[in-house]
Amino acid sequence: MSYKQITLITTVLSKFSHEKKNKIFLGEWCHSNHKNNFNNLKEGQTMKHHWCGLNKRLKDVKYLEKNYEKILREISVKLNKIYKVKKNLRYWRIIIGPWLHFYIVSMFDRWENLRIFFKKYHNTKKKTYYFKTGDDIFYNSDTADYVNKILQSDLWNHNNYLRIIKFQYLQKIILEKKNNVKPTIDYKNKKPHEVKNILSLSFLWMKLFHCLDFIFSYFGIRYNKVIIDSSYFSKINQLKLFIKLKIIPSFYSSTFKDISFKPKECFDMVVRDKVFKNKKKLKDPFINYLYFAMKTDFPVVFLEKFNDVQKSNSRFNKLKKKLIITSNSYQFNERFQMWAAEMITKGAKLHIAAHGGFLPFKIETSFDHHITICDKYLTWRLAKEDRWKKKRVKLSPVQLLKNKNLTLNQKKSCLILSFSVARHSLKLNSFPYAEQYKPLFENTCKVVKNLNPLIRKEVIYRCTEADNSCFRTIKKFSQKFKETKTQETSDTLLRDELKKTKLIINIMPETTVSDSITSNIPTVIIFPKKLFHLTRNSEKILDDLKKNNIYFNNPLEASKHINKIWHNPDIWWKSASTQKCLEKLKKFAFNIKDDWLDEWTNHIKQSI
Repeated sequence: MSYKQITLITTVLSKFSHEKKNKIFLGEWCHSNHKNNFNNLKEGQTMKHHWCGLNKRLKDVKYLEKNYEKILREISVKLNKIYKVKKNLRYWRIIIGPWLHFYIVSMFDRWENLRIFFKKYHNTKKKTYYFKTGDDIFYNSDTADYVNKILQSDLWNHNNYLRIIKFQYLQKIILEKKNNVKPTIDYKNKKPHEVKNILSLSFLWMKLFHCLDFIFSYFGIRYNKVIIDSSYFSKINQLKLFIKLKIIPSFYSSTFKDISFKPKECFDMVVRDKVFKNKKKLKDPFINYLYFAMKTDFPVVFLEKFNDVQKSNSRFNKLKKKLIITSNSYQFNERFQMWAAEMITKGAKLHIAAHGGFLPFKIETSFDHHITICDKYLTWRLAKEDRWKKKRVKLSPVQLLKNKNLTLNQKKSCLILSFSVARHSLKLNSFPYAEQYKPLFENTCKVVKNLNPLIRKEVIYRCTEADNSCFRTIKKFSQKFKETKTQETSDTLLRDELKKTKLIINIMPETTVSDSITSNIPTVIIFPKKLFHLTRNSEKILDDLKKNNIYFNNPLEASKHINKIWHNPDIWWKSASTQKCLEKLKKFAFNIKDDWLDEWTNHIKQSI
């Protein structure tokens, strides 16, 4: 279709144009997050996301990883000069690596969206809109601050698209100013969920736990030679491990608490010029743009506030540790990352424990950052062809035990564990992107639509949609199936919901499948294989699961099976063939040994 002139819509924020025709939406995220229909054809055409196919993902991940390494080395050298230190690459990788990975991937995604748009409509007159905002919208305090913005904020994404346009395409599009728009910050930094009833037992227990942990961690961080942080174990199981190791039981819940500061108040462009001024223009325009944008986007925790964070860690930095084990703090807790980097320079070993998993994918996220920085990666499963196999150690996924041997109460609900597709991309992986949330959601709807009406009344659709980062399917689902119930994952604990569940429907090949099967509640896995790019070994396992009616690619066949077994799903679930198939799956993907405590204890003792 040819146009005389088109209007580019970059996000929901730029939909305030009065033109009714010739709109080009840059992606699915441009449409209202609360609309109940999927079709916006009357409004204009919507661009397909560039990562919907596998081939481009495989090509791009190589390109991005290569440039990630180059930029990481260059920034590391400059930070050493600024702080007058001689830290090695691993030191700076631990500290700035997580942010740099998220930054390069998310920026490249936005860059590609515009590159493809301008290529497709190169002979067409184009315009888009802008409104007055300050550069401080690009200032970031830390990694979490940046991630929250790019996932949730249409304001940030709109301004970033404009920044790319001004940098690369200013001569190819008309920018029309809108004076009647008053943009506001449309994202929130994620914090622990509020406990509504301050007199509840859970709230009182939480307060007591933090008070006791503050005391024990004060001594633990100083005298324990092994530090176990954010393990995802239940507190009871982690206590068992502490006792077995004969170390002070410490969870370090407030030891490395974030220091809050406002980026605008400490932003120093003079210092930033020294780090990101790229005198030599490179052939790659995207890399040129990265250096240009990083001057404002680089989190102040790594630059202006770096010494302040180090000062807050000064007592801990004097210590020496033999082994540090973590599952999550290596990504979003800069105080912990800086401390861990200091301990490693003094000879400490770093082991990172997998916090989740199910089957392996063709593209794993984060450029293998977690494996690169650690001495050992404590994984749920091993792969035969793996360049990191010398670093991998297979240990029992103890965190799954919290859902084992549950006392089932009512056993009547049909619990759907759904999957949230991000509106604005953060990672490059094997999961669905942008408009691919629609066939995934429609697949789930076909399953529910073809269930027996008596079963449909027991359906609970559970999904993570607490903020503005995902496509809202809960509202769509509740309006489509009024007789069902819906649930946000922050409303209740999964463990509590499982106690009331008769049958689980999983619509994504991820950790929730491992949780479900470990609970020994009859589980059916239903997802379109084409939307999740799994390895050949994973597909072989899926074929076995399919033969035993555990996995379905076809939603109608899944509904038929559920209708058939609903009266007593345990008959099918506990049959010899089904159990044999499940044991084979668990042995490969998430095997929990009976002697897991000895297994973990022996690994830790042998490592120090």
